[in-house]
Amino acid sequence: MFGHNVLYMSRIKHYMLFTRIKKREYNHLYYLKSNMLIGSSHQATIDGVHFTDLGHFGVYENIDALIDEIIGQ
Repeated sequence: MFGHNVLYMSRIKHYMLFTRIKKREYNHLYYLKSNMLIGSSHQATIDGVHFTDLGHFGVYENIDALIDEIIGQ
């Protein structure tokens, strides 16, 4: 449980840094939450951490969809 809490706090710190940087300098900076990368398929990782080929494909699909949304296609 300790590791899970540390990971959660790290994500919060990264998001806070992202929002500060975006406000100050970069209008075209985007944040993609990691929990949305592979979806809910239990086959996307080998052990809950390391991606399978299906996991990598899920990441590609989600990032590709975000890029399409950003560039307006």
